[in-house]
Amino acid sequence: MDYESYALTSLARDEERLKHLTILPSVGLGQSPSSVVVPLFAESNGEHVVVLRIGEEKIQTQLLLDTGSSIIWWQCYPCEKCYNQKNIPKYNRMRSRSFESIRCSSNKCDQSHPDISCSPQGRCFYRIKYLDNDTTSGVLAIEELSSLDGRFSYKVIFGCGTHNPGKYFLGVYAGILGFQNLKYSFPTQIRAAKFSFCLITQTEMSTALYLYDFPTPHDKSIVVSLQRHPFYDFSFYYVEFKGISIHGEMLEVSPDKWEINSDGSYGVLLDTGTRITRFPREIYTQFRDKFVDETEDFVPLRVSYWGLDACYKTNIYYLNYFPEVSLHFTDEKVLHLDPRQVLYEVQTGVYCLAFAPLDRSLTMLGSYQLGRTRLSFNLAEHTVTFSSNDC
Repeated sequence: MDYESYALTSLARDEERLKHLTILPSVGLGQSPSSVVVPLFAESNGEHVVVLRIGEEKIQTQLLLDTGSSIIWWQCYPCEKCYNQKNIPKYNRMRSRSFESIRCSSNKCDQSHPDISCSPQGRCFYRIKYLDNDTTSGVLAIEELSSLDGRFSYKVIFGCGTHNPGKYFLGVYAGILGFQNLKYSFPTQIRAAKFSFCLITQTEMSTALYLYDFPTPHDKSIVVSLQRHPFYDFSFYYVEFKGISIHGEMLEVSPDKWEINSDGSYGVLLDTGTRITRFPREIYTQFRDKFVDETEDFVPLRVSYWGLDACYKTNIYYLNYFPEVSLHFTDEKVLHLDPRQVLYEVQTGVYCLAFAPLDRSLTMLGSYQLGRTRLSFNLAEHTVTFSSNDC
């Protein structure tokens, strides 16, 4: 698949996953004094995959890191309908000595979870449905998950996916490693109250996922408070936020559009599984129009790519001539975006403003705007630290 196909497929998958943000009450986490380092890779479509081993057989696999997902799942063979995994060993549950299915009667089968139910055969069943009707489904089970260096090994509850026809799964990972602060997520199950990773941008460049502890952030890092949701507590990674500026001039938006309201609307959600940052439509329109007005030397094209509707014919050498965009978490805590975090190359020589509208009263801060930035989560203290150029 060429770059243009990867870019457009990534945007398409972004659109389709927005509906599926699992809602559950959060649970407490324990801590471990040791630190574990796990390989993390950026694929050409901008997604980040974690390299781990499955089962007693230590089958090496790659799972998509997603702070917007609450469940760990991967493809299980024999498979009723699975997408093609590229250069990743297939996991066969029938050959695993450590695989354990979960019965509906087990306390591990929490049917209050919107994606979990009981099958007619009495087995705990999961099913996740995306906006385009693509799904992943199978039984909920227990399996051993370990790091490559063997420093940690845990029995985790996971979705054993045997029906995964999703056309937006690109085959560079075997499943998803959910990182929400929830019962079935990866950090909760391995009791990691601290974790850190870098959202790198170079194709297939490697970095690391730190678990249980992380390196001391550099002096210019920004420590941002996670916000409590009135219904979901700290299950989602909402962050304090003041606004966005273009060339240092703040967009005129009412403060309550950035804060979580008492009815649960609005707020700014950090979601690494979302590629492009999205604003409520009325805020996006205001932001886009101001950006276009400030871009005097370039004429917008009359095209749109999956919601990106301010596009220009240019090349990477001219990106510095576009307006500077900054994210303001507080008056003092400001993240200045690199031009390559503001404009997205959808095809050779065509760059679009890398923000899009959302028909919901919610802002979603995506991974593209956080490229070359290390995110360090401390769930015990309810903070996330942004460290630019610390990869």
